[in-house]
Amino acid sequence: MKSLVMYFSHRGNTAFVARAFYDALKKRSETDIFELKYVGEKSLLVRFLYRLSPSRAQLATVPTDLSDYNLLCLGIPVLGGYPSSAITKYIQICSNLAGKKVICCYVYGVEASADHCTRYMEKILARAGNPTVINAYVPWYDVLREHFMDKVIN
Repeated sequence: MKSLVMYFSHRGNTAFVARAFYDALKKRSETDIFELKYVGEKSLLVRFLYRLSPSRAQLATVPTDLSDYNLLCLGIPVLGGYPSSAITKYIQICSNLAGKKVICCYVYGVEASADHCTRYMEKILARAGNPTVINAYVPWYDVLREHFMDKVIN
């Protein structure tokens, strides 16, 4: 089994969570980790426009053919009930997602936003091949709390 951890992080919380998942998965199987990054303009206005139209976001090169992976773990920062446009764009450009397991790890501030983001992600993942989805939730204010991530991962 081979796993891939893919994440986008605004302030470092989602990066911390993704690294915790990477460390846990690495003990069980070969695992790769990548951070999604925008190419070019990074202003708040451009990011807002990407939010309205994620397909316009330009991302740095990362693996998009998932045929070699059995598991995809997504580190998803939740803002206003939606994932970052980088995550949405990544799902849109992935291939061979059908039949895979996907762990969606939502890093959020408001529970209702995480719930809305979950429903949104379920829709875009269904269009991308309908993989088996496992949801994990991490309030941003608990990210650094001792042993909290161990409980989430288990």
